[in-house]
Amino acid sequence: MTDKYTTLSAEDAFRKGKRCSLLKLIFGPGFKFFGDYVLRLGFLDGYAGFVAYKLAAYGAFVKYSKIRARYRQS
Repeated sequence: MTDKYTTLSAEDAFRKGKRCSLLKLIFGPGFKFFGDYVLRLGFLDGYAGFVAYKLAAYGAFVKYSKIRARYRQS
């Protein structure tokens, strides 16, 4: 499921001309996790929240990787 949605999101970003720097690829998922888990109080959801937001951060990493790969192909 993650593969399908990250591919769709990456293709949409590519069509809109959005790029993904190496710094965003490295630090973006960590910021995503911090923003969701800490700033949006995801830690109140307990272990389930931790797992959910960890998977969301992984999805962000995969999406950014696919955006970079798409630009390298073209």
